[in-house]
Amino acid sequence: MTFSRKSQVHAEHVTTLHITNRTVRRAFLIGLRRFEGDEQEDTHRNEWIRNWLRELVQIFHIEVVGYAIMSNHYHLVIRTRPDLARNLTPYETARRWWDLYPKKRDSHGRPKERLQVQTWIS
Repeated sequence: MTFSRKSQVHAEHVTTLHITNRTVRRAFLIGLRRFEGDEQEDTHRNEWIRNWLRELVQIFHIEVVGYAIMSNHYHLVIRTRPDLARNLTPYETARRWWDLYPKKRDSHGRPKERLQVQTWIS
C-alpha cells in the first residue's frame, strides 16, 4: 500500500524519508561504457549526482542521512528540517529559488546573475 506525500511529510515536523528514483526504461545511469573496444567507468555521473545533492541540501534545508547510487537508480534517506526553514526571510527564500532556477548559468552551471532586490520583498 502507498501513501500520498501529503500524509507522510508534515510541514511542522522533522520527517525522515526514503526516496528512490530510477532511469527511464531502466537504462544505465552509471556503469561501463564501451568506446572502440575499450571499457571506461562512468564515474563522472556519480560525481554529478553527489554535487547535485550538496546543492539541494543547501537550498532546501534537508539533511542527507544516507545514499546509494546504483547503475540505473539511486536511493536517498533524507531528513526534512522545517525548524531551519521557518527562520528564512522572504528575500532569502526567493534567493534560494533563484539559485536553483536562474535565468542564465555560467560555464560551471552556477547562477550567472544574482537575484536583484525587489521593492515588493520585505
